[in-house]
Amino acid sequence: MPVEVFRDRWATVHAEKVSRLPGIQRYVQNMPLESVYSRGREPQFDAVAEFWFEDDHLDGLTATPGYAAMEADALALADPPSMACLRIDEIPLIDGPRTPLKLIMFVRRRADLSVSRFQDHWRDVHGPIAVRNSYIRRYVQAHVRERAAGEPPAEFDGVGMVWFDTPADMRASGTTPEAAEASEDGARFAEGGVPSVVLPTSETVVVA
Repeated sequence: MPVEVFRDRWATVHAEKVSRLPGIQRYVQNMPLESVYSRGREPQFDAVAEFWFEDDHLDGLTATPGYAAMEADALALADPPSMACLRIDEIPLIDGPRTPLKLIMFVRRRADLSVSRFQDHWRDVHGPIAVRNSYIRRYVQAHVRERAAGEPPAEFDGVGMVWFDTPADMRASGTTPEAAEASEDGARFAEGGVPSVVLPTSETVVVA
C-alpha cells in the first residue's frame, strides 16, 4: 500500500470508526513527518494512535460491534505482525503546550531490571534530568502496565513523548548538557541505553 493511501484512509475512514468506539474519551493520531520517508527510508511505525478510556470501559470493549468494525478496518490498513498495542498510565512531567513537533520514543527496560525498578528510575531519576532541557515544551512518560498472567509480554515497557516548537529546536536539544546527562543515564535503565524506536511526528486530536 502506498504511504499516501495509508495516511489518507487512516486520517479519514479509520478515524471515524475509532471515534465511534463506546466510552472513548480522547483520541489522537500521530503521523511521522514526511522527512522520515526521505531517501527510501521506512520508519518502524507508519502511525501511532492514542486512545483514552476509563478502566471500566475497557472491559468488554473488544466484544462490541464498534470495536469489530474498527479492528477490521485496521487489519485492512496495517501489516498485523507490525502492530503493537500497549495499555499505559500517563505521567506528565512538563505539562506544557502541544506544540507542532512531537517526538515519540519507545523504550524497553534493561533485562536485569523489574518493571517497577525501570519505572521508578525512568520517572524519578531520568525525568528530572530531561525536564531541565529548555527546548522541551511538553514531556509525558507513558508507563506500560504489566500484563496479566498468561498474556504475552508487552512489546515495550514505556513510551516517552516530547514536544518541540520546531525541528531546529529538537536538534538543538540534543546538544545541551542535559541531553548528554540524559544519554549517560539511559544505560542505567534502557535496553541498549537508548530508545528502541524514535519517531518524529505531528499529532492530530480527533476526539478531544
